[in-house]
Amino acid sequence: MTADHSEKSQALDRLLPPEWTTDRPITDQTAIDLSLGTGYTGWILTLLQLIQLAQAHKRIYQNVSELSQVIDQYVDFLLTHQLPLDAEKENYSFFPTSIVKAEWEITNDVSWSTGDIGQLVLLYKAGQLLQRPEVIQCADRLSGYLLQRRLLNRVKNDQLGLTDGVSGLSLVYRQLFLLTNRLEFLTEGYYWLNQLLTRIEAGDYGPDQSLLIGTLGIHGTLRQWLGKDISLDLLFL
Repeated sequence: MTADHSEKSQALDRLLPPEWTTDRPITDQTAIDLSLGTGYTGWILTLLQLIQLAQAHKRIYQNVSELSQVIDQYVDFLLTHQLPLDAEKENYSFFPTSIVKAEWEITNDVSWSTGDIGQLVLLYKAGQLLQRPEVIQCADRLSGYLLQRRLLNRVKNDQLGLTDGVSGLSLVYRQLFLLTNRLEFLTEGYYWLNQLLTRIEAGDYGPDQSLLIGTLGIHGTLRQWLGKDISLDLLFL
């Protein structure tokens, strides 16, 4: 093993949080945020984007391609923490939002920042990059379940913003369509876009003028759908 390879291996080891090791017992000190908005899923999606952008530049790609090991290990960790869908009558989530101490925290909320939809984007992107068809198959199962939940009126979101509301949901489903070319994702994106437009027509423009939950993010959403802006791609939208 060369000195350069050894240094890269040590750097990768430092990147891997020890709690991702699936055979490591979860203790009272363990706190793992699995969300897209504030947790490891958002971080891993950032690494995925970095690798994808670097693929066109061979010299840079050689230095970042080994990050796929980090992504691979997180995907394995995530897949071993799926929730039994019949564990609780009122639980509609596929994955916990966080693990605090020995307890799995669950939410039935679905938005850009929290819930199963962020994991869905991650599983599709990681499955494609890592060439792991079983990960894509898991994403297909999760997507069918998420779409069915909304049809059964088990997905509600009364917010308008990017990170917490229907603006973000419309763009996440648009991104899923671009990733998979599955028309049902585009249809779902239009559903949430129509929810947004209905609220705007009624004079509701969000709680403030901010990007994340307010008018600026809503304006960016409409521009993204019109194809006049791609800046929100940085939010995996």
